[in-house]
Amino acid sequence: MKGNIKIVPGTPNDDNREYLPEAIKHSDMVVNENGNNSQVYPARLQEFTEAVVDSAPSTWYEYVPASYDGSRKVPLVVSLHGGLMTGWGQAIYSSWTLVADREGFIVLFPDAGARRIWIVETEKKTLEAFSKPNPEGFYLHTPPEDPADNRDIRVIFSLIEKMKQKYNIDEDRIFLHGMSMGDIMSSQIARYFGDRFAGQAGSAGVTWPEVLWDEEGRIRNRSGPLSVWQTRMEYDSIPLHEEETGEFVRLNREYWKQVNGCRSLPEIKIEGENNFAFYRGEQADFNMVLNLTQFMMNALVPKYAEYLGATPAIVGVVSSMFALTAIGIRPVVGPATGYFRNNRLLAAALAIILLAFVCYGIFDSVEVVIMGRLLHGIGMGFLAPLTLSLASNALPGDKIAQGIGIFSLGQAVATAFGPSLGIELVNAVGYHRTFFVGTAMMAVVLLMVLRLQTDAPDKSGGFRISLDNVVAKEVLVPAVMMFFLAGAYSCINSFILIYGYASGVEEIGLFFTAYAAFILFSRPFSGKIADKYGLDKSLVPGMLMFALSFVLISFSRSLPMFILSGAVSAFGYGICQPLVQTLCMKLVSRERRGVAGNTNYIGVDLGYLIMPPIAGAIVSRAQSRGETLLAGYSEMYRWMMIPIGIALLIFLAQRRRLKAMVLND
Repeated sequence: MKGNIKIVPGTPNDDNREYLPEAIKHSDMVVNENGNNSQVYPARLQEFTEAVVDSAPSTWYEYVPASYDGSRKVPLVVSLHGGLMTGWGQAIYSSWTLVADREGFIVLFPDAGARRIWIVETEKKTLEAFSKPNPEGFYLHTPPEDPADNRDIRVIFSLIEKMKQKYNIDEDRIFLHGMSMGDIMSSQIARYFGDRFAGQAGSAGVTWPEVLWDEEGRIRNRSGPLSVWQTRMEYDSIPLHEEETGEFVRLNREYWKQVNGCRSLPEIKIEGENNFAFYRGEQADFNMVLNLTQFMMNALVPKYAEYLGATPAIVGVVSSMFALTAIGIRPVVGPATGYFRNNRLLAAALAIILLAFVCYGIFDSVEVVIMGRLLHGIGMGFLAPLTLSLASNALPGDKIAQGIGIFSLGQAVATAFGPSLGIELVNAVGYHRTFFVGTAMMAVVLLMVLRLQTDAPDKSGGFRISLDNVVAKEVLVPAVMMFFLAGAYSCINSFILIYGYASGVEEIGLFFTAYAAFILFSRPFSGKIADKYGLDKSLVPGMLMFALSFVLISFSRSLPMFILSGAVSAFGYGICQPLVQTLCMKLVSRERRGVAGNTNYIGVDLGYLIMPPIAGAIVSRAQSRGETLLAGYSEMYRWMMIPIGIALLIFLAQRRRLKAMVLND
């Protein structure tokens, strides 16, 4: 039956540790520990021996399913054996080969480098007690101070590179697994080099707490969050841990809980046994409420400025002023995100935005509105890259585009209801009370953020502002693209309410509803295509659709036309924005994603700063020629196709280089 695994009975043999593969090939002998698994030696399991990192030979085993033909990328699972076992024993004992046949992925089974014992980190007293040779041959190696110098780790990474050269491996779907001591080893690799893997799983081996926590109770971690699965450890008598096993298990769970930002640990029942899974915490539960408030206020502020008597040119200035301070604060964003807890930074940013909303609600002058926008920009300068970095760090490599698309759905829902909610509130209670409603909503978001758990910062490098931690030069091309795309998009947000009312469409808020509905469709869809086929397969059509929407907007004079143009715009920009952000995240290492997000938003901020005043000036210039306000806005929206075209040309010119950089990442 499809999806099932067939286990073939064999002849048990407990004395299997010293069996050579040659002795059991083509037999029905069961060679896994204690004869408790009835899988015989897999016919397609291949043995290799070669010096891969130094003159000493390394042995490993590869299993390639019969379905593999090299035409498409496939995942790779690296499975590490227990102490005194072998790679071929792990292949049989773990049953990975059966799953590989069913699912179509490749498995790598390395041998430990010396005496079939992995070089793992331990607490000092255990290392001292078990580091001397003994008759059983089970004694520990002293690990190097730098994990990058660990020979076993170097061998594993070298073998992974060999597998990528030999087979069509999906580099974003490389998984790490270990059993017993192999679990300890795979967990060690996950802590230091987890950004190279899509996930880690293991059983029957837990890490010493001294390795996980420093003397002050802070976690030791270099690579950040990772999807982790640990199972059934408290039911095993784990070597070297003895009676401490239960507490060690708890601390291991707590370690990954903190690293991954989880508020709780989900329990999964499998055939009556307790198994524990560690998933990344949903670190952005506040996203929808935050964006609902933001979109409601951002759509109203330009209309409020017009209500106070501002010209189209001044409306453009009001709309763009927040970007000025957002750009000004960028130099401290990168260093701050590495020096302070991100939840505290988020709370501070939201408090500043809340204060800006209070200014909108209290005062009745364009000048004060501009001051509020400047204050708003300081908060946004921190908020946007922080949320993008948190979202991307909470995703496995093969799901980044799809995940960011889904994360952005909070924006989509907010876009659907925020502007319309704001318009209805203004009609019901006026501008001032509406702004106070927004203030209350932002206060709710602030309380939600205070509950977030984020990684403790590494302050060893100090708080240092440099060009390298402000701008990631690797992502300059997509950042420039975002300048043009976001600049064009900002002209929709800044002027569409005014343009709609000038056209006689009082229900113009439905433009945003249509926009959001198609965002909901386009973002997950585009993410899946991008993850599977490449960014360019989605990005180019997205930019063309986005440009077309401005033509439709410029000719809109009725509600159905505005709804159609909103749908097309959403489909276009809803594809472009998350995919360019994804490109930024993929072009850098996990540690640089905060800086990459900052660079991306420098491009966004510049677009928001420059384009609305230019757009407002185009409208005012048309009025000075005797054109109506409506004609001026129509002309402006047609001009906005130019920056989108420039972004498209930049991408087409740099496409090959960007794809190569992503593949080599």
